[in-house]
Amino acid sequence: MNIIFIEPAFPANQREFVRGLAAAGATVIGIGERPVDYLDQELRDWMLHYQQIGNVTDVGTLVEAVRFAQSRVWIDALESTIEAHTMAAAQAREACGIPGTSVRTAYLCRDKPSMKEVLRDAGIPTALSTAASSAAEVRAFAAANGVELVDQKYFYTEERWQALQKMKEAEKSGGAGGKKFIVTDQDRHGTVGAVALDKNGNLAAATSTGGTTNKKAGRVGDSPIIGGGTYANNATCAVSATGDGEYFIRSVVAHDVSALMEYRGMKLQEAAQMVLDKVAKLGGTGGLIAIDHDGNIALPFNTSGMYRGHVGVDGEFVVEIYR
Repeated sequence: MNIIFIEPAFPANQREFVRGLAAAGATVIGIGERPVDYLDQELRDWMLHYQQIGNVTDVGTLVEAVRFAQSRVWIDALESTIEAHTMAAAQAREACGIPGTSVRTAYLCRDKPSMKEVLRDAGIPTALSTAASSAAEVRAFAAANGVELVDQKYFYTEERWQALQKMKEAEKSGGAGGKKFIVTDQDRHGTVGAVALDKNGNLAAATSTGGTTNKKAGRVGDSPIIGGGTYANNATCAVSATGDGEYFIRSVVAHDVSALMEYRGMKLQEAAQMVLDKVAKLGGTGGLIAIDHDGNIALPFNTSGMYRGHVGVDGEFVVEIYR
């Protein structure tokens, strides 16, 4: 079986699909944006041929490359595993007469509301959804579908109320650490994050934030932004960050740590500290946790403390707060 595989070299885990296909006896032809010199020899050996094109989502360019391969051998399948590539791959299949996922199916996989409509028409129960442009529309949709609505007072806790008052008073007296109140990092931040390396070498990062106390309405923190406060790359590291999100976004902290390792050959600790120093120069405070593909960890921060812990293959737990 002859299979065209889209973007076999990037991200790094793509090579595992190529390896698996070759091990199963398939003849693999790669089409990607990276130059052939970017591919290591092992990856090249798993493929019959590799063709570089400018953009794998440019349907015209992709179709041209696929037809070139078809002029040499019969193509049984064209595969892509990256979501951003699935539509272009489907369009190339249809244009070149290759069986597989259709444009219609690819569209339904990417457009969740349309997918739900098709499932409902087929009698398959799915969660209700709607498009909303305001909080009022969300509340109206919830109420119309039987969700119990509660007043904002339902979420009141004395501890968080006092933290809010403390922060407001500190700002009145000239900011955090003013004469009247001492504001701790605990008062400011409420992020929970984790990074992990599994036995197969896969890296993962997850981050959830409570925001910052007394934040402005509509503020967007760094944690939900991939590359800002959360990032993982099997070739380098996994990173989860906490702190003044605006500065972490501007510094693209989580991705920058990975990029310094990948492109400058830095060790994890050095890369993490360099990026955090950049945040400090902008006026931001915070920290991060990170683990690389060899299991090394880095836990830098530029505040008085950061709740953190880690456990290795030896099973020993380490929990720390201050320096």
